[in-house]
Amino acid sequence: MTGAQASVEVVQVTNGPGMSFVVGLDYNDYYRISFYGGTLYFQDQVGSSSGAATIAYSATQHRFWRIRHDPATDQVVFETSPDRSAWTVQRVVARQLPLTAMRVELSAGTYESWASAGTAIFDNFQLQTRTSYWAKRGEVTNDAGAHTYSHPQPFQLDDGEVVCGFSTDEDSAAFSYKLVRSADGGRTWGSKVTVASNGVDTYEGSLAQTASTNLVVAYGVGDGVGVRRSTDRGQTWGAEVTVAGPGGGDDPHPSLTKLGDGSLLVAYRYQNKIMAKKSADGGASWGSAVTVAASATVAYHSPSVVRTASGTLVLAFISGPVGVSQVSLTRSADSGSTWSAPALVTGAAQDSFNDPNLTVLNGGELVLWLVDGTPSTGARADSFRLSHDEGRTWACEGPVYNDSDPHRLNGIQLLDGSMLVVCASRDGSDTDYHVSSLAAPANWPASQCP
Repeated sequence: MTGAQASVEVVQVTNGPGMSFVVGLDYNDYYRISFYGGTLYFQDQVGSSSGAATIAYSATQHRFWRIRHDPATDQVVFETSPDRSAWTVQRVVARQLPLTAMRVELSAGTYESWASAGTAIFDNFQLQTRTSYWAKRGEVTNDAGAHTYSHPQPFQLDDGEVVCGFSTDEDSAAFSYKLVRSADGGRTWGSKVTVASNGVDTYEGSLAQTASTNLVVAYGVGDGVGVRRSTDRGQTWGAEVTVAGPGGGDDPHPSLTKLGDGSLLVAYRYQNKIMAKKSADGGASWGSAVTVAASATVAYHSPSVVRTASGTLVLAFISGPVGVSQVSLTRSADSGSTWSAPALVTGAAQDSFNDPNLTVLNGGELVLWLVDGTPSTGARADSFRLSHDEGRTWACEGPVYNDSDPHRLNGIQLLDGSMLVVCASRDGSDTDYHVSSLAAPANWPASQCP
């Protein structure tokens, strides 16, 4: 159970008699979530010493129970959830039991007389163990000198070549947007091509291919959004097309996807809202803005949008300030005209989650890449979550990389089934951030999500 989590769905509780979910060594040493007489108990016992916290039971809010170990603090955390996606911490205790040989018990029963005891129903038990971090595969771009490379975005072209866009300040104080190309699946990379250099910070590019040779990139231009088009698969680029003019605030973070009819949709942050526009002519012009998600009290930012195998658009974004940020998800079944109410995917109870990026795998699974932690710590870590139903539920989560403050994690699955996953990092004792590529475990994601 070191760094692991065990959870179970409570389909039905009794009419009062006790029922328990236990992770422990024996009858005197355990961590337990139990129900009795309308109350939930979060209990630990180590020999003769015990402790507990209680709350009134809710069938909807407490449908899932989870006990997990936080290796960073070496604490055991008791949590509940209505949907197995958003978890609420109910109790935290310092770990006092060895976790390497734990047993799990699901039980129900009573030593009292009840007129109608009812039936206890558990279902869908899950144990997610902490797998190892991925290894570094290589470097996409890194030069000698005081340069920062960030916001990598890999993309595979129709001819099998791979490009990776990124932001860099190697030419001036303001960041430009460039890309490099690989003909061998990301093992080696060619020379840089400048996509946009406007004298203002140009960040967060996103790519889409509209025809065999036509490539489109959307990027943040200061506090606005711009698009450029290429007719030779990214070798050269045309003039900038404005999607959203200046005035949107920092970090527009545009995300681009191609719809089923070949048109384009770009999602971006503007004045703390998530907005979207569509183009029916390959990015030459853009229609009216649609509000995807907005809040009167919380800033929304960092959208990532994909089109799933069913044609549904799924968009992840961040809410809240650095340090307590959360990841939410919204969906559109009508190509971006209307969007569902945002649903929380990952709360901030465990840490601060940032930089969400979505990827649709070749088999239709949806991956949410995440960064856990804040820039001020200099010790962020990359992770992922996996969904088999286009983001309605999340079946697995696991670590990716934690070497030298990695962030801006992003990945794609190539046509041959291999993974190309990249991030910004200072690994290799670098004083500045460069773009590293990571080696996915063999047979991923099944090897990390059995």
